[in-house]
Amino acid sequence: MFFEIVPPEDLLVLFEESYPSDLVNILLDLKKAAVKNLFEHLGKLKKRAIAEVSTLYYYKEYLTNPLPLDLETETGSTVPNYYAILGVPRDVSQEDLREAHRLLSRAHEPAMFSPDRRAAGEERLGEINDAYNHLKNAERRQKADRILPNINYLYPRRDQSWMEALHRIAE
Repeated sequence: MFFEIVPPEDLLVLFEESYPSDLVNILLDLKKAAVKNLFEHLGKLKKRAIAEVSTLYYYKEYLTNPLPLDLETETGSTVPNYYAILGVPRDVSQEDLREAHRLLSRAHEPAMFSPDRRAAGEERLGEINDAYNHLKNAERRQKADRILPNINYLYPRRDQSWMEALHRIAE
């Protein structure tokens, strides 16, 4: 595998000089164990160099096991599934909610995407910000919880958390 034969210093340069979203598209084609080893190895050398790439990777990997990002209410209208958009469980703490938003918004900044993919990144960033704004406010969150169906399989579980995977490599 390419990442195993290239010196770690050269890989860091690759990570620092490439668009994180483009790297993630390559990494998603590799085996999870290989990517995890790569992140762990490079993270020991320079965590900041892999921060956005690893956040985008684990978030996109989470999105490949789709939970509905929009849900139909009892009245038949459709509402965003704010928890699934942020990839957090329904009982998420305010602290974890803030952390998820901080990581995702930093990883979805326009500079993280090549010019031809920037619009998609900006669209996702808008969805992330909207979800966070609804869930960070206690009244809006209660209203969303009343509107959204209370069915567990529609929301991320703690063991599905992209943030947990990110924390494991950061240790």
